[in-house]
Amino acid sequence: MKLTSTTIKSLTLPLGVTERIYFDDVTPGLGVRLRASGAKSFVIQYSHQNRARKLSLGPVTGMDLSKAREIARDTMTAVRLGRDPVAEKVEAQHRAKAESFGALLPAFLSRKAQELKPRSLKETKRYLEVTAASWHDREMASIGHREIAMRLLEVTEESGPAACKRFRSNLSDFWRWALCEGFVDSNLVADTNMPVQNPPRERCPDDQELAAIWRGAEQCGVYGDIVRALMLTGMRRSEVGSLRWDEINLTEGTITLPGSRNKSGSVFVTAITAPLKAIIEKQPRDSEYVFGDFQGWSVGKRALDKLVKIDAWTIHDLRRSVSTSLHEKLGVAPHIVEAILNHRIGGIAGVYNRSQYLEEKRRALTRWGEHLMATIEGKPQASNVVALAR
Repeated sequence: MKLTSTTIKSLTLPLGVTERIYFDDVTPGLGVRLRASGAKSFVIQYSHQNRARKLSLGPVTGMDLSKAREIARDTMTAVRLGRDPVAEKVEAQHRAKAESFGALLPAFLSRKAQELKPRSLKETKRYLEVTAASWHDREMASIGHREIAMRLLEVTEESGPAACKRFRSNLSDFWRWALCEGFVDSNLVADTNMPVQNPPRERCPDDQELAAIWRGAEQCGVYGDIVRALMLTGMRRSEVGSLRWDEINLTEGTITLPGSRNKSGSVFVTAITAPLKAIIEKQPRDSEYVFGDFQGWSVGKRALDKLVKIDAWTIHDLRRSVSTSLHEKLGVAPHIVEAILNHRIGGIAGVYNRSQYLEEKRRALTRWGEHLMATIEGKPQASNVVALAR
């Protein structure tokens, strides 16, 4: 039978037959397989080492007859050269599965676990397991340059250039590892454009804006508690969001973070003031984390923004407000403010000065907490200006 688009549509199974292949008179080996379910698909039948083999090309609706004939001719040529296209297809499928993005990822993360701090490893896993999830079933060598660039653009639009820059860095690290292991021929990520970074932010919410944020945060559950803790301490989002109970001593009124849990890389100690203690004490102790290893940052921020009608602000802006107020309104010495913010001291001073200035931090943060509470409650505040003797 000469297969045409018309004859293929008219093919039917004889009564009582559940499957049959109608072969093409034009292209040896090519046929259309009919099944009782009504499915029609192109197949190529050949013999290899005296064994009949069938290679399925998929539904007839998904391929032109001319393309099916072209594949059939190439396949039969390969058979005449002693190859077995069915075995090659199975092997390629196994290789694709074994060398897929998702299959290779555990080995890469195992290696990174020996190099990264827990928090950094957690971020790397999030970017490669979640942000790159659509590639997990794909063989890495099949993922193209263009689609990598498009995904980076999507991340920039969804989460901003800073998040895209971190995603790109982790993705490039993974591709470089795969290149060294022989799974890909080049690091395609390295040849993509770096996302355009926004200029450094200067937003510094003033006292009235901080009061509005505090009042809104009181209605935002755990997220709101974290925001208020950030306002009271000037700590980083990651430090408070993943705060553990074993890092807190309510009796001594301290928070102690190991070097693996903060940006400075060394132990950091800060003071727990009265309003912060009240926030901590109300948290349930059903997890090793004070705030339950909170992850809902984006959802929480959107909910808070609906309650707080002020100009666009970010969580990190709160840290800038704490620093500015301690310097300008409360007259705290710069080196104490730097210690509160856990900024690394450079040069020779950083080598020899290892003081935590804990009591100085406690006094400064207590004054800051009182200042913030007075603003929130609308109480008049005493002047912080000290007259100098003549």
